[in-house]
Amino acid sequence: MIINNLKKIGPFATLLFLTALFLAGVDLRDTMVNNLIPTRTVESYYYAKSDHLVRTGTFAVPDTGERAPGMVRENAPPLLAYLTLPLYTLFNLVIPVTFYQFAHIMPLLVFGLFLASIFFTFRILFGTPTALATASLFSFLPVSVAFTRKGAYLQELFGVWFAFLGIFMLIRIVEARSSQASLKASLGALVVITGLALTWQQF
Repeated sequence: MIINNLKKIGPFATLLFLTALFLAGVDLRDTMVNNLIPTRTVESYYYAKSDHLVRTGTFAVPDTGERAPGMVRENAPPLLAYLTLPLYTLFNLVIPVTFYQFAHIMPLLVFGLFLASIFFTFRILFGTPTALATASLFSFLPVSVAFTRKGAYLQELFGVWFAFLGIFMLIRIVEARSSQASLKASLGALVVITGLALTWQQF
């Protein structure tokens, strides 16, 4: 009933509802225990890659860390680091923080990005009430909280987002009513699938 009333009130109430969802979701993800980036973990592995890019301007391909000692070459996905760098630069212009502090809170920003993406895609497919209900579910779903919690600096941050957008683009291709719409959706699918390939770890 609340969601239907929001639809009747208009976009301003919908924006307030989404803002409240975001703030509640951030509070939930910020108060979890052990939300720092610990050492000798998968989070610290990806953080070290991104930190090396920030400090030197190059992405470290030979891995000399504890997870692959002895200059073992691996194919760690580079896009997480290359997306983090410009986001950190922009964020640092507004709120000066260290790179470690930014990597620590970046999952919360990705949560906001994912929340907005879920709302807009589901509104296109199913309408505003369903979009708000799905966004609400995403905000408090335990698995969602786990992979977008503060300190969860993982490849899944953008990997799951690209996978979600890829599914949406494939649906748009199937539902396209013109060749132009199909072409746009196909190009969008190509972009997000490429992003997924450059983000998800493959051994």
